[in-house]
Order: sequence, then structure tokens, then C-alpha cells
Amino acid sequence: MNEQTLIHAIERAGWHTDRLKVSKRVFISAVYANVLVALYFVYRFSVVEHYPLTTTAITVAIIWIVAFMLVLFLCWLALYVVLDLQAYHRRINVEDVLPDYLQLVAANLRAGMTVDRALWYAVRPRFGVLADEIQVVAKQVMTGENLGTALRAFAHRYDSPLLHRAVSLLIEGMEAGGDLADIINKVATTIQETRILGKEMAANVLTYVIFIGAAVMFAAPVLLALAQQLLTTLALVTSSISLPPGVQGTTLFALTSVSIKPEDFQTFAILMLTITSFFSALMIAIIQKGTVQSGIKYIPLFITVALIVYAIALNVLGSAIHVLV
Repeated sequence: MNEQTLIHAIERAGWHTDRLKVSKRVFISAVYANVLVALYFVYRFSVVEHYPLTTTAITVAIIWIVAFMLVLFLCWLALYVVLDLQAYHRRINVEDVLPDYLQLVAANLRAGMTVDRALWYAVRPRFGVLADEIQVVAKQVMTGENLGTALRAFAHRYDSPLLHRAVSLLIEGMEAGGDLADIINKVATTIQETRILGKEMAANVLTYVIFIGAAVMFAAPVLLALAQQLLTTLALVTSSISLPPGVQGTTLFALTSVSIKPEDFQTFAILMLTITSFFSALMIAIIQKGTVQSGIKYIPLFITVALIVYAIALNVLGSAIHVLV
């Protein structure tokens, strides 16, 4: 993440801090995490494996360099994810109240107020993030900055096409001198209609969402649990059957031990369910909301439900097969 990208990400997330402080905290966090990793390997190599001191020192030094690069990358990745999520939530908060705010601005303009006063007096505490941003714009205007420049800087802090369009139309209306109140009111109405259309589209794809959720959280865990129980049963059956050497060659198939251990298959099943649940939650978010960020909150739910269903199915099928066998 370069300097300008980090500065822009911090502004979008609403953090009132310096870029150098953020970079310093990320570096310190990576160092602390790497120290813990190094201590673990020192303990393992010197106490558990009983390696010589020289071998332990060289190995830990190599691991320190490689692990530090990896940990530093993961820390920056985690920071980017946090900043992106906070910027997304701020954008959603602004877009949710933007139509109501624009309608109040249009009403103030019809009452004879100037544009800056109409923007200021339309602020309500329930507007949250938008109210704070308009206060910042008002302070910039009172210190002598151009209203259009302040509004453009405000819109630049959000990756929102709706906000950019509203601010662009507002500035163009001020420069053209047309009926600004009517333009703003039409923009607010268009935003509301767009949101209603988005909800209707999300309702139309609800069947696909239910299908994906049921397949990931219920069907896949049950099938994997069934496969593991069949693998366990097959391993027990083949291990309990002993045929004479002359008879083994006359059978239609060779009765050999199962090459896949049930423990290894269980590890594979848990890993597969975790990865599948992760991407399925993001896929459902894209289908419903059109953004990946809205699916982050579904990831723990999908993974937890899938693993619980897998554990329950494993016990139930194990008991049923044990009774039958």
C-alpha cells in the first residue's frame, strides 16, 4: 500500500490520525507477532527436538526473516480490510439518509435560503456521518473556501456514485443558476426509486440465495459426514477380513486396506467446509447487495453452522451405522 493509497483509505474510513502513526503501529504489531513466532520455534527446536544451539540459532534466524515478511504482509492486509469495511459502513450510512437530507435542502431553498445556509440548516442529528461531514463543509466555507471545492472534497472521501452524482448536480446547478430546489428534489426521488428497485431485485434472487445457503450449510456437511463414516466403516471391514493367500487372487476385487485415514479426511472436510462457507457468504452478498463488504458479517455464521451440522451428522450417522453393523 503506497503513501497516497493509505492516506485516501484513512480518509475514507474516517480516521483522524496521521499516516506515519498508522504505519508505525502496523510495524510494531508485526514485530510483536514475529517475536511470539520466534519464541515458539526456539522452544520447539531446543526443548522438544533437542537441536544443537548453532542449528537452532541459524534456523530461527531464517524463520525470523521469512516469518517477519509474511506477518508484515498479513498486518497490512488486515489493516486494509478494516479500513475498507469502515469506509463501506460510512458510505452506507451516508447513502441511507441522503434522500431525506436532499429533500430538506430543497425545502430550505424554496423558502428563500442561500445554498450554504440551506445545506447547513438541513442537518439533523439522526443523519449521523452525513451531519458530521456537512459540519466540516460549513466550517471550510466559513474559513473562506469555495463551497463547490468543499463539496467535491467531501464527495471524494466516499466511493459512492450516488453521492458523487448528487454533489455534481448541486455544483452544476449553482454554476448554471437554474431551479436548484427542483433539481435536488428530483435527485432525492431518483435515489429513493433506485433503492426500491435494488430491494426488488434482491427479492427476485432470494431463491438462489436460499439454494446456496442450504447447499453450503446443510447438504455439504451431511454428505461429507456420510463419506467419512463410510470410509471409517470400510476401513474396519477390510481390517477384520482375512482371506487365505490362494483365495485372494480369485476374488473380483482386491481387499486391501484403505489408503485414506479417517482423521485425514476429517481435516480435509473441515478445511473444505470453511473455505466453501467463506466464499459462499461473499457470493450471497454480491447477489443480494452487489458488494463483497456486506458479506463479511455472514462469514462466521456460515462457517459455524456448517461445522456444527457436520459434527451432528457425523455423530448421528456414526450411531446409525454402528447399530446396523
